[in-house]
Parts: sequence; C-alpha cells; structure tokens
Amino acid sequence: MKLEFLVDEKNHVELILHGEDHSFANALREKILEEKGVEFVSVTREHPTAASPKLVLKTKGKPARELLTDAVKALQKDTKEFMSHMKKSA
Repeated sequence: MKLEFLVDEKNHVELILHGEDHSFANALREKILEEKGVEFVSVTREHPTAASPKLVLKTKGKPARELLTDAVKALQKDTKEFMSHMKKSA
C-alpha cells in the first residue's frame, strides 16, 4: 500500500490508498467513526474497477493524523482478536 496525501492539514486530511480496494478503506472508515472528534469522514472511488479509494477526514479538536493513527491501531487490535478466536476454534 502506498499513501498519497492530497491534503495534509491539522484537522483535515485527504489521501489515496494506492493498492487497496474498498474493503480495507471502508473498515478503516468505520473505525474512524468510532473515534471522538470526527466531524466528517468518507471513502470514495472514481470508478469501482479502476481507482484506488480516497479517504477524506475532517476533525474537530484532535489532529486528523492522530485520529487516523488511533483508528488504524484499533483496527489492528480487532484483527488480532479475530485471529485469536479463529485459532481457538480450529
């Protein structure tokens, strides 16, 4: 995955997630929505088969990059918990 920041301001980031599809981007968007301080978040694609997803995040109070980092860590934690349950049930 390659991240291309189109906007990188304190309370506003827009980035393209090159090499990813909508699944990861939407999972990340859901985790972002669980964080406090989110004013707006969206994931868009110019075309479903041709474009990498673009994530837009606007925050109030908490810096956008910090909030994005916290959401990624929460997603990693959920993934580890899921894998642990999968191993136990195998």
